[in-house]
Amino acid sequence: MGTNDMIISGETGLMKQDELYAPMLYYGATPRIAIDYISDIHLLHHRRYYNNDTCKTIRVIAKSLYDSMLSPRNRVPFCDSMTLLWNIQVFLGDISSSKDVTIAFYRQYRMNAVYHQYKQFKHKLVSAEDILAFERKRADIEHRSNKLAKYITKRKVEFKQLQTEINKHINYNKVIAPKGGLEDIEYYLRSSYYKKRNLPYSVTKKILMAADLKDKISELEKSKYELDCWLATAEGPGEIITLRDFKYQSNAPIGLVILGNHEYSDFADVDEAIKFYKEELEPLGYIVLQNEFIENERAVIYGGSGFAKYSYNFNADNLVCCRAMRGNRTYEIEQTTLFENGYVEAKRHARETGKCFICVAHYPIDSCLGQFDREAVYFTGHTHRNECVRTEEKTLYADNQLGYNKNGKYSDVICFKRATTDFVRNPYGEIEDGCYQTTPDTYLRFYDYVGEYIGEGKLIRKRCEMGELYVIKSQGYYGFFVVNNSGISIVNGGRTKKIALSKNIQWIYKNFNIVVGKYLAALEPLRMTQVRISYELKKLGFEGTIHGLIVDIDFFNHIMVNPINGTIAFYYSPKPGVVQQFKSFQKQLEFMHQEGLLRNKNIALECNELATSNLNILAGVDNDDMLDNGVLVSLKTGAYGVSRAVNPLQRLFTGHVLRDFDLRLVEVEDESSMRRKVSLRGYVYRDENNNEYLVINDDLGEFITLLDRAGKKSVTTVLKMGTSMHKKEKITSLNETIDKYAEHGKPFPDAWSNALRQMHLKTLEMKK
Repeated sequence: MGTNDMIISGETGLMKQDELYAPMLYYGATPRIAIDYISDIHLLHHRRYYNNDTCKTIRVIAKSLYDSMLSPRNRVPFCDSMTLLWNIQVFLGDISSSKDVTIAFYRQYRMNAVYHQYKQFKHKLVSAEDILAFERKRADIEHRSNKLAKYITKRKVEFKQLQTEINKHINYNKVIAPKGGLEDIEYYLRSSYYKKRNLPYSVTKKILMAADLKDKISELEKSKYELDCWLATAEGPGEIITLRDFKYQSNAPIGLVILGNHEYSDFADVDEAIKFYKEELEPLGYIVLQNEFIENERAVIYGGSGFAKYSYNFNADNLVCCRAMRGNRTYEIEQTTLFENGYVEAKRHARETGKCFICVAHYPIDSCLGQFDREAVYFTGHTHRNECVRTEEKTLYADNQLGYNKNGKYSDVICFKRATTDFVRNPYGEIEDGCYQTTPDTYLRFYDYVGEYIGEGKLIRKRCEMGELYVIKSQGYYGFFVVNNSGISIVNGGRTKKIALSKNIQWIYKNFNIVVGKYLAALEPLRMTQVRISYELKKLGFEGTIHGLIVDIDFFNHIMVNPINGTIAFYYSPKPGVVQQFKSFQKQLEFMHQEGLLRNKNIALECNELATSNLNILAGVDNDDMLDNGVLVSLKTGAYGVSRAVNPLQRLFTGHVLRDFDLRLVEVEDESSMRRKVSLRGYVYRDENNNEYLVINDDLGEFITLLDRAGKKSVTTVLKMGTSMHKKEKITSLNETIDKYAEHGKPFPDAWSNALRQMHLKTLEMKK
């Protein structure tokens, strides 16, 4: 299927409830502001890849970073022809724990900026010899043009004489000239039409001479035209310009510098560090922001380290920082408060002036501010956990943290990422409902639009090397599929999942609305409960993030909803797989206060009021089964396993994207055009739990009908059976199979006996 080929849209209506769906986000207005950002480079951790040569490490990484800012890949999407009112680079901290290495890096980065201008300037150098050479060239071209004009005039006289002699026998302009150039005229002279004229050979020879001369005159006139155009448009080099005239133009700052906790490690306190870096870097053209803002006519950018007043796990007690802050929470809280006060003032100024408000910090927002503002755009680092979030509630770019090396692997291509404060366009927004071939880059732009970070798309690009990527759009919902020789896989964020052995993408599209509708119908009761819980948590100042079956209170405390019976469980999980459950939300709040996880120190006296005020769900839940101490639970089975399976399907609500496709939800006949050579009818399968199933129907398509020992039928797919069942045997003779089962002390199921007799009768009927 080609890029422009489309499958006709289905007509199945999809269930929608507006309060359950986050709108597809856009910023509005025209593109004008772009931020190039990076954080947590940690230069000293990369030295081993450069023979422990610190200078080389700095040189290579600084150049890679600067070049990425100039790369076309980093340009603002959809606005290449428009002028940005602001494009600025932001360093979000933790360049190095050594102040000397940090300064050396920023100096090297500036040298790249200077050298870039220097290379451009070298193309403009003008010497006295350049001026003299230009004048000589102009005089030469004028001489050639005049000489060519005289030569053309002479050849035209020759042509005129030949034309006069030819006209005595045949009209050259009316008969010969309309035929075209020399080749066309030669063809005409060989034709029977010309031969009927019975003209002398001398006339034919003169016609050929005239045609050849006419073509040459045309070429000469073209050459003269090009010379005359150069004379009319060429501009001289002007005044003499030498290398001594080069001056670095710094109309805008080279970049904004935010200090990370590692940059403070060589200093006694915050003030000493800020003073040092401002004195060293601002003469180079940088702006060091610490609890202050800069602005232009479009935006206010507020910046600072931030620190960790609101983090009770990663703070001054266990993080590298200046000597005054190590183990000193009081000092850290004071510094964070200064950051908060500056933030409030900058936000007020942005609101009063009607400008976009951007906050850049090293520490995560929940550590230094405790909450997100809907009207702000945030850039942070520090955690080494990349994330990008754009929802109604918050806009956060923390997805370019280099961090330490992962598994010993390292790529020397270190680059800025670019974010814009303007709209993010849906690349599939203008197409009609249908199924289209698409590209990994367009797919990633769609996820930028949705506001979800799914990585760089390496796996998707690899899958597309041997297959084709398709997008299905129907009634506001999207699905992405890779089709290759082994079948069809659905794209689940940055990964893929095989769903069918056929390659019939039309069949997938035909049933797309059915599958989406059934998932929505099944998930909406769960989603409605989670949305209410999330709303109530946010009113109390907690996170309220929904994923899978879980709603987050904070990073360690959660609420899980059972989708079967709607029950709610409150629990604390200090690390994956360890759970401590509470009887009620009030008990969980009391525990959070005891562990220092609540910002309000007086929360113990207000737990009952906080837990019951204006709440419809949380206050009324009281669980009898309670786990006082943390216990180990499986992350693959049980509630966690179900949550992991449900999580991709939640994207139907948050991004209108289908990220799983169970073929068993399809109601139509198997038209997948996948036909195997061997039928599995009559085989017995044993699953991982040793349950046995008899295959009673297999039409060599995607679906297989099973019969369990109790006689209950079920439908599965070949792919599902292949991944979930591990042993099979063919029942060839009913009596032999009954005897074999008897040897193992197991009775042969009556339901299977009846099914096998029906298979035998059907086979005999087909043979007749």
